[in-house]
Amino acid sequence: MKKILLGFLLAISIIGLSACAELTALNESFAFASDEQVFSFSAISTVTLLSDTVVEPLSVVSQTTQQLDAPNSDLTIEQIEPYLEMFESLLAQNNGLTVTTSESDLLDYETMSEFTVSDLLGGQTVYTMYYNTVPLTEEIPATDTEEATPAVDESETQYEIDGILMIGTKEYQITGRKEIEDGEEKISFKSFVDKDNYVYSEYKIEDNEKKFLVKVVENGIIINESKIKVELEDGETSIRLEYIQGANSSNYKFNFEVENGTNVLKIKYNTLINGVEESGKIKVQVLIDELTNETSYQLYVEPDDEDAYEHESDRNKHDENDDLDENDDLDENDDFDETDEVEDNDVTDDGDATEDQIPEETTGDLESGATV
Repeated sequence: MKKILLGFLLAISIIGLSACAELTALNESFAFASDEQVFSFSAISTVTLLSDTVVEPLSVVSQTTQQLDAPNSDLTIEQIEPYLEMFESLLAQNNGLTVTTSESDLLDYETMSEFTVSDLLGGQTVYTMYYNTVPLTEEIPATDTEEATPAVDESETQYEIDGILMIGTKEYQITGRKEIEDGEEKISFKSFVDKDNYVYSEYKIEDNEKKFLVKVVENGIIINESKIKVELEDGETSIRLEYIQGANSSNYKFNFEVENGTNVLKIKYNTLINGVEESGKIKVQVLIDELTNETSYQLYVEPDDEDAYEHESDRNKHDENDDLDENDDLDENDDFDETDEVEDNDVTDDGDATEDQIPEETTGDLESGATV
């Protein structure tokens, strides 16, 4: 009897240690303790959104008209669709995001970083980032006898990276920068097609809260801005998305769950769209077409004040895009200018938008932000 009891206690201890080890690995991977972890999260986020970007000419006026004509439930789905693949990859990880950095196997680049993510079906995608690192220069103030001169940051705490990100045979242009402003670190990252079509992210720590501010630009127009935060609580990882598009604001909370043996994403939402507040839940799972073997997202939407309904969305959109043509307008020196920066008050904790952030054609009064 004692042997049975000891065996049972040993099994419980092993399970507990295993769970603690997985939780520790998960906490470390999303702690963003290294620049590599920040850049890899930024790369996945911006490239996934970039692959979902429409680069055909459009106007803010026509886009606003389409939004006003569409039901709020359709706009809620439209807002989260570009983020589904990204959050699927990040939340389905048992051990979080692991980054391996080594010497590049391509002649044009010094460094290679690889990070592998899993999806809801258990499949894996490998992201490979090739880049060169260049220390940032600072201007030494002029004196009575000498003119102002640039100086290289010898400590390597401030630098730029420039390179490409590969997903299979797909290639994306990327740039990044780490700098110190007013004693605080800021890491910015951009994935781009050309100077007018890109996704820009900015990592900041504010009041011990780590967040990514993201801006999507199409044809030189800011389409939307958002804030992404990874939260770890009671062994559960969740991602909060605060979304701003014109006068509309939304808050979403994404979680990974296993339901009846099936991996799913669970989403809670509160939205303020066209002056109307809505809330509810969404369950997302991956469907496989038995004939074509193609996959799609099945969304089960349960609004709090309306009837539930289903919606099917495309999946793995970056696999469907054509490779970038050599004649695409790519500027190797397409670094970050002042217009790229996302100010803290552009996307606020309560979801409010500032006047400077809202395009003139879509400016409207936003009385209160939506919260989850």
